[in-house]
Amino acid sequence: MAIARAFGARVTDWIDEPRADHGIRFYQGEGTWQRFGYPELADRVRGAAARFQEAGVAPGEVVPVVLPTGPELVAAFYGLLLSGAVPSVLPLPWALSGHAPYAPYLTDLAAYRTPRFVAASEEYAPEVMAGARAAGLDVVNLAPGARTAQRVRRMAPQGPAVLQFTSGSRGRPRAVAVGPEALRTHVRMLGSVLPDTGWGGVSWLPMYHDMGLVGNLLVPVTAQWEHALMRPESFVMEPAAWLGEYGRNPYPIMTMPNFGFARVCSNVRPDSLAGLDFSRVRAVLTGAERVDPAVLARFSRFLEPYGFDHTTVLPCYGMAETTLAVTAGPAAGLRPVMAKVPAGAKAVGQPVRVGAEHPLGLDEPVNPWLWYASCGRPLEGIEVRVTDRDGHELPEGALGEIRVASPSLGQGYTVPEAAGSTRWADGVLHTGDAGFVRGGELYVVGRLGDALDLEHGSVFMEELEAQLAGRIGVRPHRLMATGGADPGPTLLVLTTFDPVPHLPVIEAVAESFTHGRAALKVVRVGRPDMPVTTSGKPRRSTAWIRHLKGEFGKAEVFSPGERTATVPHRRNPGA
Repeated sequence: MAIARAFGARVTDWIDEPRADHGIRFYQGEGTWQRFGYPELADRVRGAAARFQEAGVAPGEVVPVVLPTGPELVAAFYGLLLSGAVPSVLPLPWALSGHAPYAPYLTDLAAYRTPRFVAASEEYAPEVMAGARAAGLDVVNLAPGARTAQRVRRMAPQGPAVLQFTSGSRGRPRAVAVGPEALRTHVRMLGSVLPDTGWGGVSWLPMYHDMGLVGNLLVPVTAQWEHALMRPESFVMEPAAWLGEYGRNPYPIMTMPNFGFARVCSNVRPDSLAGLDFSRVRAVLTGAERVDPAVLARFSRFLEPYGFDHTTVLPCYGMAETTLAVTAGPAAGLRPVMAKVPAGAKAVGQPVRVGAEHPLGLDEPVNPWLWYASCGRPLEGIEVRVTDRDGHELPEGALGEIRVASPSLGQGYTVPEAAGSTRWADGVLHTGDAGFVRGGELYVVGRLGDALDLEHGSVFMEELEAQLAGRIGVRPHRLMATGGADPGPTLLVLTTFDPVPHLPVIEAVAESFTHGRAALKVVRVGRPDMPVTTSGKPRRSTAWIRHLKGEFGKAEVFSPGERTATVPHRRNPGA
């Protein structure tokens, strides 16, 4: 099917002419899948739309959706789009914590238009209702069902197409308004660069994040590709089921953050790959967190005997504020590359020294924390510039803020934050991310707002964390680095393991970045206390604020050459 026809004028066009030969498979657990053809899904969408319209849901009305990945979520989401309403998929309760965790989300949505309805499963409705009461909202739950309908009114959207939340790594999660034209344009952009074989992929990514919703629901469903969906918790418990679906069927597209590849390598037995064929995988998109070339190499070597082509791995860059992707893969005929960059503080506006450059491949680089994987070139129609702190464009190779102009930019946050590091100005998104361009490809270094600015440069926490995790020998999610300048420059390292045996390494790495111009504190926290987003990304600003308030346990404070540990000694956690 031609791309232009497949992606139509609206993302809901498939409902009018559903393909009888394609559908979506939903994972049921214990190796079983349930398949729904697009005609059956279209009936369910029309049934959901009829229920919403009968209940009084009006065009432009915001409706939070709290449903697990499954046919009910597909029906509710598209039923709202068909009704001209504005769906907003929220995290499930297990991904949240705290008292009435839905209150902040609902308050952000109410800043655009006060929700009167929610679409939540019976299991999750009590927590959603508690959040609504805490936010001062009176809402009615329209629990989904298996109702079908042959005809339903198609209502024109009034306002945004969707409100999707950021992950919260840049502060608190914020609702981004994405307009109908921006959404349609971005879906078409992505569809034009992905292999169009009539098959999509097998996604476990949560629908409350842009990569799951836009990349792994809207794109494949708009094109009516044969597709498969799992719940995130199913992938965590059964990564072999995810991998086996690829090995038995011709899905050409994989989409996964870095930790997913690591989980497959550590939790799938090699003997379970017998008889599987991965030669039909043509595009492996990875983003959402810093790409570790060593992890990608291990994943590629793991599957290579079964037909996997390591040159299909394509690191990319994007965010909810840009609807999804900004860059993805190198120019046609080229391979993704990685660049070796000396560790340490880096000055915005100055050239980034690159010591070597190699294609991503099967060999793990020595000291992988020194290597940055290219995130590729901008999608067609997207412009990326790197600027200094005053907004002046920098030459290729210099470090600066990444700014994006695109026809598929979000319209803004429902609750603007003037002090936020990510903001819109004159149709351009100031991402708050630091990076540089080399050979026309983008390299992302880290968050400017999270960096510790010192006289000799900025300490980017992502880089420091990668070196600490690599040298200590723990998974990256076992530690976090943050810092601030009040009352004086301070670097804070949080660990979920006993740091005492590793203090010399922590001290040496900190010194190599700060040159002694910042105090060092090490704090041990329990895993539940490590501030992370619903996708597991570090919430560094939250961690720093909690530290200043004294909300963490016993701190390790020392200066070079001293050992004044107050953290109880426990066993080495291992990797």
